Amino acid sequence: MIHRVLGWFAGFLLVSIQGKNVERFINLCKNNRFDLWQISFAERKGQDCLFFKIALHDFYKLRPIARKCKVHPLIIRRYGFPFMVGKMKRHKSFCLGVLCFVGILFFLSGRIWGIYVRGESYHSKESLLRTLEQMNVYGGMAANDLTCNEVEEKLRHIYTDIGWASVELKGSKIYVRVKEVTVPSSRKKKQKGHLIAREDAKVVSIVTRKGTAKKRSGNQVKKGDILISGAISIYGDGDTLYRREYVHADGDVILETTQEYSDSICKKQEKRSYTGRTKNIFEWQIAGHSFFCHNPLKNLETYKKYDIIREGGKVCPEVSLRFPLSCYKKTYREYMLQSDMLSKKEAKKALLQRYKRYIRHKKEKGYALKTEKIRFYQKGNEFLCKGSLVFWRKEDTYRKINKKNKTIYKEKENNGNNGNNSRNTGGA
Repeated sequence: MIHRVLGWFAGFLLVSIQGKNVERFINLCKNNRFDLWQISFAERKGQDCLFFKIALHDFYKLRPIARKCKVHPLIIRRYGFPFMVGKMKRHKSFCLGVLCFVGILFFLSGRIWGIYVRGESYHSKESLLRTLEQMNVYGGMAANDLTCNEVEEKLRHIYTDIGWASVELKGSKIYVRVKEVTVPSSRKKKQKGHLIAREDAKVVSIVTRKGTAKKRSGNQVKKGDILISGAISIYGDGDTLYRREYVHADGDVILETTQEYSDSICKKQEKRSYTGRTKNIFEWQIAGHSFFCHNPLKNLETYKKYDIIREGGKVCPEVSLRFPLSCYKKTYREYMLQSDMLSKKEAKKALLQRYKRYIRHKKEKGYALKTEKIRFYQKGNEFLCKGSLVFWRKEDTYRKINKKNKTIYKEKENNGNNGNNSRNTGGA
């Protein structure tokens, strides 16, 4: 195999000869140690010819032997690198393009063209990619400049809740795998305070863990009333107030509130009717500069109403956030406002959607709907939705205690009998 490769780089020829002294020619070549291979006889142009292959540097040494044997070697075909170079000289532009392609391919194969993040849950992929950008790890960087161990250490140092991080380079892509751990947060010491009512309500139930309960189930409370007090009075013997301690009131208090709900919708409504006329504008942002492309013959009147829909973003965001090219498409859809009369069914559907949205917002604030009494009816040119709603909510509003801890000693007056108030009527 190595001889074939070396022979191809040196070059060889397919030669044919004919004549009466063909055998003598072969013997002389063998005596002069010329390498001939693939020797065969074949008919060419009605005459028997001898075909063989010979190295290029040996072919020029055949002239004395050919003159002695009175034969004329004829080159049938040329093989090898020297002859290919001659052909390439006639196609310089093609060869230059091949060389440029190989050079660009070699350059791009040494760059990073993709960063993939796996295992994130609390931290988003975008935040991790931004952190990597600040660490000069981005798409398009040289692969030789990447040190995986340093990147792993920096990630664990920046994100304290990442217990394990792995950065692996495969080909032209970086695979970042992280494993988040739950870090116990340092709880701040709760300030001493009273648990108070946020609004006027009725106490449904109250369970006290710390503090002194000031209300009972069924009591009506007003906004700002203390439900569980953070002041604890400690009494000694004989109901003597020994001291008063202040704590952070803790307990479960369920309050019931009744709210009146009211909503209306006009019978006459304006609806959007799209005319079907649209216009597309393409925007290209390159290094902070914007370029627009649109059809100048297709305009929308400025006094008309239209929706604007914008789509697009950075080109190749998976490669790098530093990629300077962004593409956006703006679609303008023209519409007209038309008056329409709502039916009772349509109005009820719209009011019901608003009502459900209101209940959803109340649930997000901690309210739980217990009973509802609503009704839909029409009054004049309006459709109305009114009713009474009963909510339960767990109270969590506190008011800070400004008083400092203070020890109070109060003793009842005695007559010297160590607290015994009985009088001795008799003598000893």
